[in-house]
Amino acid sequence: MKNLIMAIVMIGTVFGANAACVGGEEITGKDGHVFCLSEESMNWWSAFQWCSAQGRHLATPDEACNYGKIHWGGGTCGNLHVGRVSMHTWLALARSSRTAYGVNLSDSLIQSDWLNRDSMHAYALCY
Repeated sequence: MKNLIMAIVMIGTVFGANAACVGGEEITGKDGHVFCLSEESMNWWSAFQWCSAQGRHLATPDEACNYGKIHWGGGTCGNLHVGRVSMHTWLALARSSRTAYGVNLSDSLIQSDWLNRDSMHAYALCY
């Protein structure tokens, strides 16, 4: 019985809701949280749906950057750094706002002026 329970726990860990990252790669922040980064850029709406299909959601600045007290107007994201040239990613919207947020994983800058969610393309960052 003990072995059966251990096997169920192991299967749940391997195939849990946050294990999916199909069409992307998992990246780990300095805080140990694992994110799913899409392989292809897309508009914000597609990124939102893509994260849902992974069993995740678009990361908020709080989740992605681990600020503690978030500065929703911008700032830097020291938690994530991929080191690729111009790696812009979508983040979730601010509360009661139509402004989409993003972080450039190459220089860790959070951007809050991404108002055109339909035509601008960036990579999905899911948590």
